[in-house]
Amino acid sequence: MTTYYNILYHGNIEIEKGIQDVKQQTPDNYFDVLSIERMLPLPPERSDTVPLNQYFGNAELKATKGIQKHSMFMGGREYNFQVDEAYLLLGIARYYDQRYIPAKDAFNFIINHYPDSEIITRAEIWLQKTNMRLNYDEIALAKLQEILSTNSLILPEDLVEIYSSIAAIQIKLENYDAAIEPLQLASNLVETYDEKARWTYITAQLYNQIGNKDSANANFKRVIDFKRKPPRDYMMHSLMGIFKNKDFQAQDSTYVQTYFQELDENWENRDYLDYLFFEFAEHYLKIDSTNLAIRYYDKSLREQPESMYLRSRDYLNLAEIYFDKASYKTAGFYYDSTMTNLDQSTREFRLIKKKRENLDEVIKYEDIATETDSILDLVEMNDAQRLVFFEKYTDRLKEEAKSLFAQQKREERFANVAAPQIGGFGTNANSGGMKTNAGGEEFYFYNKAKISSGKSKFKKVWGDIELADNWRLEGKKATNNGDEQETNKDDEGEIFNDPQFDPQTYIAEIPSDEQLIDSIAGERSYAYFQLGVIYKEKFKENELAIERFIRLLEFKKTDEKLILPAKYNLYLAYRNLENEAQVNYWKQNIINEHPDSRYAEILLNPRSLRDDENSPSRVYARLYKKFQKQELNGLLEACQYWENQFTTTPMLPKFKLLKAQVTGRMFGFADYKEALEQLALDHPQTKEGKKAQELINDLSSMRNTKFKLDTNQDKFKLVYYFKNDDYPLEELEQIKLQIKEGLQKLAYDQVQLSVDIYNNTYNFVLLHGLKSKLGTEGMAELLVENEVALKEWDYFPISKENYSILQMHKRLDEYLKIQ
Repeated sequence: MTTYYNILYHGNIEIEKGIQDVKQQTPDNYFDVLSIERMLPLPPERSDTVPLNQYFGNAELKATKGIQKHSMFMGGREYNFQVDEAYLLLGIARYYDQRYIPAKDAFNFIINHYPDSEIITRAEIWLQKTNMRLNYDEIALAKLQEILSTNSLILPEDLVEIYSSIAAIQIKLENYDAAIEPLQLASNLVETYDEKARWTYITAQLYNQIGNKDSANANFKRVIDFKRKPPRDYMMHSLMGIFKNKDFQAQDSTYVQTYFQELDENWENRDYLDYLFFEFAEHYLKIDSTNLAIRYYDKSLREQPESMYLRSRDYLNLAEIYFDKASYKTAGFYYDSTMTNLDQSTREFRLIKKKRENLDEVIKYEDIATETDSILDLVEMNDAQRLVFFEKYTDRLKEEAKSLFAQQKREERFANVAAPQIGGFGTNANSGGMKTNAGGEEFYFYNKAKISSGKSKFKKVWGDIELADNWRLEGKKATNNGDEQETNKDDEGEIFNDPQFDPQTYIAEIPSDEQLIDSIAGERSYAYFQLGVIYKEKFKENELAIERFIRLLEFKKTDEKLILPAKYNLYLAYRNLENEAQVNYWKQNIINEHPDSRYAEILLNPRSLRDDENSPSRVYARLYKKFQKQELNGLLEACQYWENQFTTTPMLPKFKLLKAQVTGRMFGFADYKEALEQLALDHPQTKEGKKAQELINDLSSMRNTKFKLDTNQDKFKLVYYFKNDDYPLEELEQIKLQIKEGLQKLAYDQVQLSVDIYNNTYNFVLLHGLKSKLGTEGMAELLVENEVALKEWDYFPISKENYSILQMHKRLDEYLKIQ
């Protein structure tokens, strides 16, 4: 009796509390088929010792207590017939706590040890529900159908579990058609209107999945007919489901407007306006009323939706609208907001992130174009035009400041008007009346001096206010206090003396140095050129590309090296648009005005782009081969030349990366880092730009410029250094072979040799693999003694780590000083 009326009773109450708590904590995603049974999301690293929900933990403790303290197992027989119920409670608590293996143990214990129990069928049902959660879907489905076919007397509550579980398995396997019938049976049998409405709503969703809108609407209507019995969520989403299925068009705008207005004005729908506005926006987007769609997506967001997925849909749809309108900068902001509301592990998040990254270059160059346009427009204005321009700007600032000043003064006046201090009013029994307070001070309204002072202070602050309602906010002053007016004017005068209100402050900032202006003009030209290329190549927005290239050619100060590539890109963009007139115009323009250019050659002989020895890929291959062979003389200049020639080709980042590597090899860490940073900045989305960023990240370990002590170092090199003018690389290779042959004769075959480029002045011949500084110096003396090396050759021993610092930061002179 104690087990039944105390432990199991309270344990089942805890289970019900836990289920209700899970329903409240688990938001539904109405953009997908709802789950038949709601479960808490599992944390990334859950602890089996800490329950997901305290109520399920309490239920498990109750069940454990019932088994441990009230079991009467004697002589192979259990005399307490409530213990099997305790095991069932134990398994259900573990099931909802999502510890499925221990839950299976509890259900199996009932099946194996209580074969005559009244609840053995229920234990088998819950065992199969657990198998479903463990992804043994086919096994669970077959067992549940077997239970239905072999048991004629199954309680209604158990039938509900069977049918709902079969439906859940079929939905999980995406057999939506097969899930409808068992779910309808479950919804008819279940007693609570929460599940009845939920499962009927899911049935409607399943009909939508198989394309049967009429049956879906019938089930949505059934949910609506439940009225206020279930939670209102299902009713509202059913109304929206019917609306979507009717597929209204532009000609139905009057009905649609009336329909949504009624829902909007219904006070009971105030918590669902975020979804309502979203569906309204979806309707307008479908009929191509994008401005209204934007308006209602914004209204949905202003309702601050609790559903992160709904927020992500609002932001994503706005991003797509602006992307289609070629407003890429605005679209980028909305894509950012979309990603903050999406699970980062999803495929959709990765796709949106990739699309967003493609906008980085557009946003960057659009910002540069806007900023430089503004500056150069001001540069081209005369003094009078500049003054007029900035006077308008400062007048607007003054109006804003006046408004703010008036608001501050108003708040100060409110703050200064304090309620009268009426301490102890009517509380002093010894006063013989009401003329003094507890401290013996005379009450305000009986003190003529205080009344007179108060009136004077009030008049000073407020002036002569009309006797009217709401006088503090709306009352008008009959007369104004002259002192206060004068004070306010003085205060305003002090504010407007600030340099920010003086047009000359801004005029003085306009650049006048010709070199600086040329630099800004060059930056603008490059930005417009890059925008044209990006719009044409990456987004296939040929009209936008043409607009940018035409604007570039119209600039008074345009980088000369961009003019011809811009014309060639105009030719390609018009060809993409199949505008033959403009294609011919730009083709003839290039051939006539730039007859000796490579572009003219390509237009006259298109095969030359592929077959020419100076095609981008062949040129790059030649230069890279030279770099590998350390043939660096003139290589940097060659990289720069071909970079300028191939500005319009996809090979440009490759040439820039090669140039950065040559720069690092010749001039060291600082120049190398600067070249990589510029590449990563100019081409962040290319493979080479990302490689540059990786190299920059790896450089953090190479920042050290301080040579290390030779103590405890066991890897050394012997370095012979030669001036380039006296010893070209070909002679250094001969010296290397000479030393190698000498080492072989001296039985030092293990020593490796190499020729290393240092800079424009010196190059090295190195001996690697030496063990100590003293041994390295001894090796140098040995080579001189055996006439392998010449005595006049300059050399120094250096550890492997110090050699890396010397090469990376080009610190030969400093190292030689400390030797």
